Amino acid sequence: MKLHWLLLLVVYAQNFKYAVNKSVASILFQKSLVIDRFMGKCPRHANLPMYLENIHLYPTNGTYNISAKIVVTRDLLSDLKLVLQLERCKAKEDLDSCEPYQNVSRNSLCELAKAKKQTWTPYMTNMQPAISCPPLKGTYYCSHTVFDATPLMMLPISGWYWKVKSLIYEAKTNNPPVMCIYITGQFK
Repeated sequence: MKLHWLLLLVVYAQNFKYAVNKSVASILFQKSLVIDRFMGKCPRHANLPMYLENIHLYPTNGTYNISAKIVVTRDLLSDLKLVLQLERCKAKEDLDSCEPYQNVSRNSLCELAKAKKQTWTPYMTNMQPAISCPPLKGTYYCSHTVFDATPLMMLPISGWYWKVKSLIYEAKTNNPPVMCIYITGQFK
């Protein structure tokens, strides 16, 4: 009987070692993010003062390697606000089923951008030349930055097709956004 428990402990230890080498979410959920569209300018927001172009996404082992050119056509004001508009659809083939899901807003985007060990930290540190916040007029490049979607798998978002608009506003004005990014995709 003691040998049985010892073997069980060895198997458990091997599984634990495996779990340490892979993320818990990827083991539990066995899904990956499939991005269908990543646009640096939203439809109906084509002439904003900040946008992405030359976007390249390369999926590799549950992550995405992202490269893009960021163009800022004028200096932006210091108090920036982020608004994520999320829509969910029953399926990619059933876009008539799309419904507003949630809007997520964050004030003081520059303070948020300075935070370390966050999902966006690699983008901020990999920018050439270094981008200030608020961004100043110029052209910036972000090359071969890894986006790990695994933390998103822990949210209850599986089983839906998602449309996400990421909008940045100058918070002290009532003007249109200064940047809009549009992304569609799902977990499969």
